Amino acid sequence: MLWHVVNRVRQVRLIDSVLVATTDLPEDDAILDFCVREGVSCTRGSATDVLDRYLKAAHLVNADVVVRVTGDCPLWCPQVGSRVVRRFLKGGYDYVSNVFPWRTWPDGLDTEVMSMATLKLLWEKAQLPSDREHVTQYLHTHPDEFRFTNEDHWAQLCLHRWTVDTAGDLAFMRSLYPLLPNDISTMPQTLKAIRRWHARLVN
Repeated sequence: MLWHVVNRVRQVRLIDSVLVATTDLPEDDAILDFCVREGVSCTRGSATDVLDRYLKAAHLVNADVVVRVTGDCPLWCPQVGSRVVRRFLKGGYDYVSNVFPWRTWPDGLDTEVMSMATLKLLWEKAQLPSDREHVTQYLHTHPDEFRFTNEDHWAQLCLHRWTVDTAGDLAFMRSLYPLLPNDISTMPQTLKAIRRWHARLVN
């Protein structure tokens, strides 16, 4: 699953470096092994203070802008991610996403873009354990402190669930992927494949 996420993010030409920020727990040694095998940069840190892990990762690649994509979204769409990044690069915002303050895209295409200064500010201000764990939660609960905007989709697609948190989610992905036209499908291609998947269930 991580292979699919990494290779989809690599398609975004506006992103210079792709780095996996995993934990320092022994069970995540497999992620480091994967990164070494695939030639992906990897950094490790706290399992609970994910915000600290992100800041260390950003420092490692001397990032000016940080694009956050989570590793449990194997249908993440490079075209959608590019839209969010371009919106940020136009200027005027500390943070641009397609998930806050509302969601119009399928759950699993989440993209968050912020300046390095914003990430540092979050690191300094976030005190609650939940704020440290969820990286941008402090921003979401203190929106008046930041300049932000949301990249919306014209249609409401938020009821689609394209992320993997449960065994059922994983089973769905495994049955859907053979119906995709390629390993890096676009959102419209994925929607079409899901319609085919539903048709097979009915038949």
